[in-house]
Amino acid sequence: MKKLITLIAALLLVAPVFSQEKDSLKMVTSFYLSSSTLNNNQTLSTLCGVDNINSYNLGFGYQIGMLTPNGFEYVWDFAGELWNNEQNNNQLASASSLMSFNVGYKLISFGKKAKYSIVPKVGIGWNTNVLHFSSALNQDLYLHELNSHSWAVHQNANFYIPIGLEFRRNSLIIGAEYRYTFHYGNTYTFNGFNYWFDTDQKIIGFPKFASNRLMFKIGFRFDYQPNNHKKNESHQE
Repeated sequence: MKKLITLIAALLLVAPVFSQEKDSLKMVTSFYLSSSTLNNNQTLSTLCGVDNINSYNLGFGYQIGMLTPNGFEYVWDFAGELWNNEQNNNQLASASSLMSFNVGYKLISFGKKAKYSIVPKVGIGWNTNVLHFSSALNQDLYLHELNSHSWAVHQNANFYIPIGLEFRRNSLIIGAEYRYTFHYGNTYTFNGFNYWFDTDQKIIGFPKFASNRLMFKIGFRFDYQPNNHKKNESHQE
């Protein structure tokens, strides 16, 4: 696994030197809707009394980056996914945040004016999760019973490797991504006002939890060449 991580890091650092026509670089931005599946949350399911936690998630994502004239692209990906898992009187609401840096290459391009293309991608990502649990009874609770019926926790540092494939038709994107989590972060009691700091109370032995492993998406992508305006001015002169 260390060799794989080293190889990916080398690709992210070295690949940009292949593009030397800097005047032809394009900016890339895209928006997409996503759904994800494949999880391994049996221990958490037993703890919460809720089966098939996150067997299906919904989300939204945004990408920004650059495209080189020889087909390489480098994009930052920001996404969120959530779901409310219910069974009987138990509920576990989950919200996942994902951020990754990806390198892609236009491996196949076909059709008139390269209308269609297939692009494989690989990168490295960071994932955080917030879980809210509640268990309702058919009677009122006393204050001292609250802790056993409601809690909220967060994980602040899961790291994963995204491996994706996108099919594109003009600006339309249809894709899939597999996420391999190689590091699970610690779990803390959730404090919304202190989310980005490690001063919350650490929870020992909490089940490992990460974003779903397989994600599908559909969205739209836009390419923009910032120096087009300058080129037009030079032609007019």
